[in-house]
Amino acid sequence: MDIGQKIQTYRVKIGLSQEKLAEKLDVSRQAVSKWEMGQSLPEIDKIVALSKLFEITTDALLMEEISSKTKEDAEKALNRTFFYYCDKNNIEKAKELWEHGGINLSYEYAMNTALMQASRNGYAQITKWLLEIGAPKNTISRTGKTALSIAEEYNHPEIITLLKVYQGQEE
Repeated sequence: MDIGQKIQTYRVKIGLSQEKLAEKLDVSRQAVSKWEMGQSLPEIDKIVALSKLFEITTDALLMEEISSKTKEDAEKALNRTFFYYCDKNNIEKAKELWEHGGINLSYEYAMNTALMQASRNGYAQITKWLLEIGAPKNTISRTGKTALSIAEEYNHPEIITLLKVYQGQEE
């Protein structure tokens, strides 16, 4: 994992947005974004500040590997953040996490949970996007329900139509 990926992982783990991290470091949000995307590197004083903020050594930030436990915890935090954004109908933030490759632990579970939440809440834009990026359409939840049965239960006709179209039941 490179330093940009580590910055993103630790930033999300401690619950900061790029903007909030930028404020704490007295840099622009764009600088943080460039670090995370590997387009630039933080200056030495910022690496020291990052390590203090993340409560890790500079070696941990600069060295190639982080422990699998830390990685797993960070991935779980990313998934929770992804669910939160989907549950709050914040498609921009959900897409940002998705596009930066943050959602990779239990991929199918993450996608299914987000789709169930969007179907329950009646969020057509989130539902459509999740279906477009490959959310499983017929997965059954722990309570024995599908996204379609949840949309029907909560009476969301637009979601019902979307799910039926993606399942090939309706044109």
